[in-house]
Order: sequence, then structure tokens, then C-alpha cells
Amino acid sequence: RQTFFSRVLKRENTIPEEIIMGVEDKSNHPPGSPEGGTWGTVKYVGSTTQIYACLGCLCLGVPGLLVLCCPQDEKDGYAVNGKVYDAAGTQLGNATDVKFVPERRPVATGSKYETEEEAEEE
Repeated sequence: RQTFFSRVLKRENTIPEEIIMGVEDKSNHPPGSPEGGTWGTVKYVGSTTQIYACLGCLCLGVPGLLVLCCPQDEKDGYAVNGKVYDAAGTQLGNATDVKFVPERRPVATGSKYETEEEAEEE
């Protein structure tokens, strides 16, 4: 017969070794997605956009639904190999189908440029 304490001790032994040993996953990509991509933001039709669409319909009628063509909600996204993933690793779609905006990387401090893109242009 198992006692309460033997079950608790057995549960403690199921902790992943990475947590016990303090090993961290140093990769900077969502789980289930390949490495080598770019972080940015994804615009999507969420609750804010839907509220604007409802208000647009109340004020303008059916043309108020045009708000749905310009999503107002944003979340973190990761683009790699032509696919876009959210921070949890769920594939959102192809890069051509999703409104993905890559993050602008800052250059080293003391530079006259604000981003790497500006430095590369010259």
C-alpha cells in the first residue's frame, strides 16, 4: 500500500533533469519551430478590431466592416522558412498570408544610425 509521502516522493523524481541541473534552453525560437528565424509582430483580427468593427457598423452601417481589413491587434511572431509562428509555437500561416512585421534591430550605441537597416543603406 502506498502512503501519501511515497506518492509525493515518487512525484519529485519525475521532475525533468534540465530543471534539476539548472540547464536552460538557450535557443531563441518558439517550441516546435526551426531555428534561424526573425522575431517581429503579427497583426490579426482580435477583440479590439472586432469592437471597432461593431462600432463602425453602428455608426456607418455595412461599410463599418471595412475596419476588419486593417487589424488593430498585435502579438509576437516568429518568421522562418516562409512560415510564421506565434510565441507558443503555433503556426499562424505562410509569411505571404499573415501580416508579419519584422522587428527592427538596433545598432551599437554611439552609432549615428538608429537601426542596422539604415547603416546597411550607406
